[in-house]
Amino acid sequence: MPVAAVRRLVRHALLTVAVSAIAMTLVTCTDSPVGPGKGGIAYVRLQPVFDAFSRVAPLTLDRVRVVVIRPRTDTLADVRQAFSPTATSVRLDVPVRLEQTTEDLEVNLELYAGSTLLFAGTDTIPVTAGTPNAAAPIPVTYKGPGQNVASLTVLPRDTTVFFGAAIDMQASAVDSQQAAVAQFYVSWTATGGTIDASGRFTAPSVRDTVFVKAVTPTGIMDSTRVFITAPPATLVKVSGDAQSASIGVRLPLPLVVRVDGSDGRPAPGVLVSFAAIAGGGSVDSATY
Repeated sequence: MPVAAVRRLVRHALLTVAVSAIAMTLVTCTDSPVGPGKGGIAYVRLQPVFDAFSRVAPLTLDRVRVVVIRPRTDTLADVRQAFSPTATSVRLDVPVRLEQTTEDLEVNLELYAGSTLLFAGTDTIPVTAGTPNAAAPIPVTYKGPGQNVASLTVLPRDTTVFFGAAIDMQASAVDSQQAAVAQFYVSWTATGGTIDASGRFTAPSVRDTVFVKAVTPTGIMDSTRVFITAPPATLVKVSGDAQSASIGVRLPLPLVVRVDGSDGRPAPGVLVSFAAIAGGGSVDSATY
């Protein structure tokens, strides 16, 4: 996936899982061959491979670090470079002395948002002088804030909103010791309506039960239900109208009304208050 897609993945919650991003060409070269047929210029393409939960909001990948090591402890290069979040590839020119035409070198790859490390991975790949190789996959895992999250809770729980209304969903997290995690990142998804990277949910204009889910880059997730209903619009008399009784005597039939929503269907859960406004009398349990 190009880095532009990673930028969208990092900022927005509604995209699907990413498996790879940022094609990088690592140019390694030697000042002089060790001997006939040895050493030379080598080109290595790297392809970060993200796991299924590599989604973070609202950060943007814009820096890369590549460390090339000849096993076990000979660091041949350590290069950092900024890149545009809209770039589709990143080229790094890294001078490295090859001792053989082909060597197995350890490559450490780190991806940053500003100064914050988000993803890192290490692999050993063959480096051969001459023609660039096919992109070498480097599995990377999340290393950023909140990697210690063990449990996530989405709030508010099982709430009801009207057509088109917006509410701010929130998430809290704890670690394996049940201590609160102060800084962490989640991506948001919703089965209906829309939700942005900050967790602001906007309801659709149809009745529905929407599931809103938050997931961390390490795969810790939680969800809750949002019930979408029409706003109350009409009060309809059902029974109890035009009754009469002696003074101080309860009316034989209860007063019953129905609240209809803006879509003409009953709107449950709406409080209705009754009051005697003329002629005396009183109403018990006046609010339902």
